[in-house]
Order: sequence, then C-alpha cells, then structure tokens
Amino acid sequence: MPVNKHSRDALIIFSVALATFMARLDSYIVNVSLPTMARYFDTGLSDVSRVVFIYVLATASTLLLFGKLADRKGLKRFFLWGYLLFTGGSFLCGVSAGIDMLTVSRFVQGIGSAMLAATSLAIISRHIPREKTGRAFGIFTSASALGITMGAPLGGFITEYASWHWIFLINIPIGVAAIIIAGKVIPGEVVQERDVSVTRFDFPGAFLSLAAISLLLFALNSGQEYGWTSAIILSGFIVSALCGVAFVAWEKRFVSPLIDLALIGNPRLYFPLIANFIIYLTMAAHNFLIPFYLDLLKHMTPARIGLLLTIYSAVFVVVPFCSGKYSEKTNPVLISTLAMAITAFSFFFFSFTLHLGGLLFVVAFFVIRAIGNGMFVPPNNILIMKASSQKDEGTISGILNTVSYLGATIGVVLFETIFSQIIHPSGSDHTLTGPGFSADNLLTGFHCVFLLLGFISVVGVIVSYLAGINTKRKELSS
Repeated sequence: MPVNKHSRDALIIFSVALATFMARLDSYIVNVSLPTMARYFDTGLSDVSRVVFIYVLATASTLLLFGKLADRKGLKRFFLWGYLLFTGGSFLCGVSAGIDMLTVSRFVQGIGSAMLAATSLAIISRHIPREKTGRAFGIFTSASALGITMGAPLGGFITEYASWHWIFLINIPIGVAAIIIAGKVIPGEVVQERDVSVTRFDFPGAFLSLAAISLLLFALNSGQEYGWTSAIILSGFIVSALCGVAFVAWEKRFVSPLIDLALIGNPRLYFPLIANFIIYLTMAAHNFLIPFYLDLLKHMTPARIGLLLTIYSAVFVVVPFCSGKYSEKTNPVLISTLAMAITAFSFFFFSFTLHLGGLLFVVAFFVIRAIGNGMFVPPNNILIMKASSQKDEGTISGILNTVSYLGATIGVVLFETIFSQIIHPSGSDHTLTGPGFSADNLLTGFHCVFLLLGFISVVGVIVSYLAGINTKRKELSS
C-alpha cells in the first residue's frame, strides 16, 4: 500500500525518534537492575557494572566510524543494520547465561546504538523537508529525554514484576516493528564512488580515533576505582592523547580522511559543537549532583527524589517540540543563545537559593533549567546539520553524538572531583560520613559547583552567539 508524502515524513520522524528513545532508554534502564543481576549471577557489583560501561564504550567510541561509513554506503543501510544489531543484542542480553555473555551482548547492543545515533540526525536532515526539520529535531530531542526519564522507573518496574531479562527482551517486538517501518518509508540512496581515492577507507584513522576515545573513556570512568595518579589511569590518558595527536596528523595527509578537518575548522560548525559540549557537560553534572543535594540536605527518600525529578523531565520532554517548531520561523542562533542564557541564570539562581528551606526554589530551578535545556538542543542541532554538506551528514551526526557523550562523561567526572575536594578539605576520607564531613561543607560544596556551572554556561552563551556571526539567515534557508 503506497504511503503519501506527509505520512512518509511522519513515519520517518517516528522511526528516528523511536531509535533514540530505545538507545537512551537502554543506557539507563539497566542501572536499577544491577543489584538483582549481581545476585542472579552470584558476582560482585564491580563485575556487573561492566554491563553499563561496555554499552557506553561501544557506542561512544564507534560513532565517528559509523558516521563516515554511513556517508559512503548509505544512511538507510546503516540505520537498519543498527536496529538489527540493537534488537539482536537485546535478545542475546535477555538469554545470557553468565555475566561474561551479558557483557559481550551489551557490546553488540552498543554497536547497534552507535549505528542508530550516527545516522538518525542525518536522516532527518536529508529526507525531511526544510520547513519540517525544526519540529523533527524537537520530536527527536523529546524522545531522547523521554527515554532517559523512563529508564530507571521502567527498569525497576519490569525487574520487580517480571525479571531483569525482560528489560532487554521487551526491545525485540519493538525493534522488529521499527525495522519493518523504517525499511518501507526511508528512501534508499544510490552511492556512487567517483574515483579510486574515495574507495580507500581510512582504516588507520578509524583505529586511532577508536583507540583515543576508548582509552579516554576508560580513564575517565575508572579514575576513582584505580586512583587518578595510578599507572594504569595515567597511561590511559597519555596513550589516548598520543593517539589523538596521531589521528589529527594522519587525517591531514590522508586523501579520504575519516573526518575532513576543514569541516571542524568551519566556525559555523565548531561553535555549535562547543556549545553542545557545554550543555551536555552541565546537564550530566547537574543530574549527578542533584540527588545528593536532595538526599543529604533535604533528607528526601529515593522515591520522593524520583518523583520530584519528574518535574524537570516533564518540562524537558515538552519544550523541545515547541523550540524546534519555532526554530523553523526565526534564526536558530537567537533561540540557542537565549536558551543557554536561561540555563546560566538557572544555575546562578539555584546556587544562591539552595540553602533556603522548603522545595519551592528547587522546583523553580528544575522548571527554569528544563526550559533552557529543552530550548537549546533542537536549534543547535539545526545549526550543526545545516553547516554540513549532504555527503558529510553521517560524519557530522557521528561527531555531534561523540561530543555529547564526551561532554556528559567529563561533566560527571570533573564535578564529582571538585565537589569531593570541597566537602572534604582534608582529603583524607571521601565518604559521606567520614571525619571533616559537615552540613556546612555540603552547602559550600553545592554553592560552589552550581556557581561554577553557571559561569561555564555563560561561556556557552558567548559561544552560541559567536555561532551566529558567520551564519546568515539566508544560508540557513538555502
């Protein structure tokens, strides 16, 4: 049965939104089930925590690779392969008989997630009419936020009333349906190799980028466990940096590089990418710190904390759609700059009111910050994808998602370290009940870190504004 153009566009947006929803959901749905898995496999939390880390590692380290491959071999092909691997990996996770099999299966699932993430934004940019891209990016962002929001409560519900296996097996019917829909509605692409140089894939560049990102993520995620000055962590940072330098040097001389460095040198691209890094850094830092604030200073139970956080999530799910729709009618630079300014204000507001009693100012902070974050993402995505040519959309989508993952990871690690040093000035005991720990130190720590997040967001305001200096309105609509 033929599908009209309007329905086809809606189904393409639905397929892409569902992909990001599933990928984000599975980043968070596992966390609440880790203790249950540890008991089921009779293993320690350190072993079962690999189930979380391997998924992030597989996804973040391969985004650049799959973005480039999708540009060469076709977005639709890699999008469908992503769904297939994600769904197949989910099945393997659900039937895993041991912790090692579960870890390997999560790696397969993460590879599928990377393929979906590297192609999703590019598919919107290429196949959705220009007058609908703002709404499409808004729906995409809302679906991503919904996946993050539903992860923990859905994981807990399924684990309690069914079993942990079903947090993975539930993906199978959804994934199969998504593959069928995407296969029918996403247009195929004829990929023509124009010369011999294009047929040579940049395997050294792919290896160096994979090594640099993997080692950086390992060092950042394992620094607390092994110690930041331990040989293994310092070696991870050093080798990652060396691989990064070697990657840049190689990309400059290879005829068909994994990343065309001239793209990154375009101010219309690198300013929005920096702003994207900042917004994800601040979001991740906030999401890490705020439960401790509500627990330690407001003395709230986990259930009440989760309920209160749904206020932020509810606003964040709704705002992107409105922001994306409005970005179609006005300059996206103005919206992203205003959104970053609102985010900065929210952090300053909270840093000077967090010592007050009650929850009124906390709720106000959640609402203001959710508006800022939700407003920012769709127009900034528009700026980034519009700065790329059609042949580079997969690559740019991969770069954008890699920057997001790195920003989120660095945000948690950086602010965890800063906060720990402030509340434990002696540095001798970093537990929450050790010597030197006090409510005054807590208040000082939270005030300082949220104040710092405000200043970092001010940098984001400047960067977002600079993105518009080289972006004319006629270029965005051309």
